[in-house]
Amino acid sequence: MPILKRKIAAILRRTAGYTEADKYLHYKNITLDLEGYRAFAQGRDIDLTAKEFEVLREFLLNQGRVYTRQNLINILWGYDFIGDERLIDTHIKNIRKKAGADIIETIRGVGYRIAKENKE
Repeated sequence: MPILKRKIAAILRRTAGYTEADKYLHYKNITLDLEGYRAFAQGRDIDLTAKEFEVLREFLLNQGRVYTRQNLINILWGYDFIGDERLIDTHIKNIRKKAGADIIETIRGVGYRIAKENKE
C-alpha cells in the first residue's frame, strides 16, 4: 500500500501544478533532492545509501510522527521482509553519523522521530 500511495503521488505531481520546490525537502540544515536521490547537510553533499535516503525521506515527510522499527520495515521493505529489525538501528546510526547526531531522536521504548520544524 505505501508503494501504491507513492506512485499515485508521483503521477499527481507530474500532472498537476508540480513546481521545482516540490522536488526538495528541507529540515534544519538538511536538504534532500527527491529526484536526484542526493542529500546535503550544511551545504555539503552527504553520501547516503538508497535505504538511508528512504529512511530520512520518510522522517522528513512525516515530521513529528514516531516510527517503530516494524513501521519502518513495513514501509520501506514491505510486509514480507525476512530479517532482523535491528537493521533499522544501523541505518539510523549511519544517518546520524553522516547528517548530524541531533537529526533523529530516539523515543525510548517506542522508536524514532524527527521533531516538527517550526516554520515561523
